Amino acid sequence: MPNTEADSIIQKVQSQLDTHGRNAEAHAYTTLVDELRDYKTNHCVEQTNALNKQLEASGILPQVAVGWLQNDYDKINVNRDDYGITKDEIASYAQGGGSTKADIDAMLANQLLTADDRGRSQYDDIAKRNWLGADPETIEKADLRAYDRQETRHNKREEKHESVRDAAAQLFMGSPPLMAILDASHDGTCDGRVSERDMRRFLTAYEVNNKTENAGTGPYTPENAQYVSDLLNGKYPELTGENFTGFSARALARRAGLDHVKINSIDDYDQLSAVYADKTAQTQRPEEPVQRACDEAHPEHAPVTAGDAPDSAVDPGDGHSEIYGQIDELSHYRKGEGQWHVAKRLLNAGNDEGEASASNQDVWKLTMDLLSVDGTKSLDSRGRSHPVVHPGDDAPVIENIDMLKAKNPRLAESIQKLEKKNAAKTTSSQDASDCEEMCGD
Repeated sequence: MPNTEADSIIQKVQSQLDTHGRNAEAHAYTTLVDELRDYKTNHCVEQTNALNKQLEASGILPQVAVGWLQNDYDKINVNRDDYGITKDEIASYAQGGGSTKADIDAMLANQLLTADDRGRSQYDDIAKRNWLGADPETIEKADLRAYDRQETRHNKREEKHESVRDAAAQLFMGSPPLMAILDASHDGTCDGRVSERDMRRFLTAYEVNNKTENAGTGPYTPENAQYVSDLLNGKYPELTGENFTGFSARALARRAGLDHVKINSIDDYDQLSAVYADKTAQTQRPEEPVQRACDEAHPEHAPVTAGDAPDSAVDPGDGHSEIYGQIDELSHYRKGEGQWHVAKRLLNAGNDEGEASASNQDVWKLTMDLLSVDGTKSLDSRGRSHPVVHPGDDAPVIENIDMLKAKNPRLAESIQKLEKKNAAKTTSSQDASDCEEMCGD
């Protein structure tokens, strides 16, 4: 449920896009214009600007920009020729004009023309949708029709991928994940394939384990046993196929829209679980924090100044500087890493040697928490939001440490363990120093 007027507007626009019908983007565009006109009549300029920033962060603007082109094509194409809309014609709208529609059009024009890291813009992507058009460098109506067809196919394909990921969620739980336990059930080795016999062996092991003092521990939980039983009984045909003989990690990755990971050992399944978690994090875009607008009539909406910062804000200069320095170091992205890797480091930071690592489920939960406060997001050519990080960047942990600890007890526990280790080292060092003083010359 939306918790602000801004959330409600974004939800209404998104509902138009979710219909996936013909010209759904155009309907989303007209809905946004109408909603913003109503919003501006009851809110000040600062509040409207805050809403615009929330729109940009929501990930819907690329699709709404296509809707603008669909709705106003003849108006934007001032030459009324067969060669389509040029970049210059789009750029003429980029400054806005004071009216609600003009300001929205300016926002969408900039969305279309802004280049990504490869130097390509959304405009370039749309212009090349129809290779048989009169001019591959301009946006023709044929390009917009091709966009509609291709997006419809893409959305249907992604819906199938998502349904497979949902059905397979239990397979990626645990450390090692359930799928690895099933694959290794024969002799401890993994070949990337789970057979019907592997599943029956797991259920037999579950029954045996259930009669011991370790009942319900490790992978042999009632939830896992029920899930494996459902797989054998054909409850998840999207994973096993109609004529069930098992499934492979490669086929499952393909059906779920995941990057393939070659399975040679049980440890390779951790990498596949990380791929699954990253993909799930992309499709479950976290809610953006609401930016409160400034309003003299409503001082409670005024932005917080440095002098008014809450006491819970992190001060690197206080007595916790050592622990914050360690957390800051753990939060650095390294080459090839994403939020998953930072989350895993943070959850294992306080572990003693030989202590079990955090489960994939716990790492996944903290990954989602990091994404909820991470502003390093970008949009690809299809308007999908995904995290973009670079080596040396910092995950936003320090500045949000109190919020993250409150949301994630596992993180709070790990930091507490790390603090205890630091205290133990300090005590040991002090004892050694005292001994030197007392036992010295």
